[in-house]
Amino acid sequence: GGGGGGGGGNLSGVWASLCSAHAGKELRVVLGLSVGNNFTMAQALQGFSTDILLHAGVPRPFAFSTAIGVARLCGVCLCVVLVDRVGRRPLLLGGAGGMALAYAAIAYGYAGRAPMTIGVGFTALFFCWSASWAGLVWTVSAELLPSHLRAHGMALTIVLYWVLAFATSEVVETLMFELTPQRACALFSLGCLAALGYVAACVPETLHSSLITTHDGAQPDTDVAHSRAASRAGVSAMPPRLSRTLSEDSADSTVQEWSAYVHRPRVANEMH
Repeated sequence: GGGGGGGGGNLSGVWASLCSAHAGKELRVVLGLSVGNNFTMAQALQGFSTDILLHAGVPRPFAFSTAIGVARLCGVCLCVVLVDRVGRRPLLLGGAGGMALAYAAIAYGYAGRAPMTIGVGFTALFFCWSASWAGLVWTVSAELLPSHLRAHGMALTIVLYWVLAFATSEVVETLMFELTPQRACALFSLGCLAALGYVAACVPETLHSSLITTHDGAQPDTDVAHSRAASRAGVSAMPPRLSRTLSEDSADSTVQEWSAYVHRPRVANEMH
């Protein structure tokens, strides 16, 4: 009963934050990232890439599909290498810009009847997406959301992302045929530029942010110091700010778990 009530309270807090001009800023930014990720159309196109290459007359389309898969893997590896070196925001900006250029190249390939340009453009498109927006959006979203909103906020943004992904997947082929492929790719390029502008205007860098935040968004540095001081004194104490966020019905069990597990390594070392 208590768990269900707490869950309902947290969900109510998500909707209240979403409607609040100040408290819901991070949540709205995260939801905007899900929208921007779908604006790039990469998620929608990846399931149709082989068919698109076939219809475009790209030579050896299945070999290009394999190259696209390798490019995606290389993009993920590059993201892992750079994410904690250059930061999240530069990768999102660079990825959106790279995808816009790739779409422009694809549109040029369709207009000039250059199938190889189309194949190379699609390979570059999925490389740029995998190196940035494909996975990094979820990292940034988790780092932006405060602790009390993170679980339900992430659930909400994931649902929004996949609803939009379903919708864009349903219309992408229609857009390619009705608008002509070159015009559709030009439109997708504008979507990538819109995503780039959104990151530039609204998304902060989260490289050095802490995943532990309070209701007011503060970083609990004083709580860390408190815990370390208590540990040096041999006392199992919860950080005061954490204890204040607990509901009354869960406070006792949480204190017991904290005392039982947090300082267990210290006790074991002292016994030896």
